Amino acid sequence: MSEVTVYGRNDCENTTRTRDHLMALGVVYDYIDVEGDADAAEQVKAWNRGELRTPTVVLAGDVRSCDARSVLSVPDNTTLDVELDRQRLLPLAAEGDGSIGM
Repeated sequence: MSEVTVYGRNDCENTTRTRDHLMALGVVYDYIDVEGDADAAEQVKAWNRGELRTPTVVLAGDVRSCDARSVLSVPDNTTLDVELDRQRLLPLAAEGDGSIGM
């Protein structure tokens, strides 16, 4: 399991945007379709005060036990970038200069 998990719906524009953004950054992530996983849907609701908000992005931690460093509900790309960088979850730049690949 990777350190980034996206809980979403296949027909959700925000989920698609988030997944595309993570792929463009080269971030490895797990994807869970909440429409096909009732337990995951309930977990997302627990993180979001009873609302099924997608995408919900969980960064670093055991997501099944709710031991996560960050849970982001419908984050915009900038918010996601900042949190990925803060937690050092962005891949290094391809040039090998040690900078973050944003």
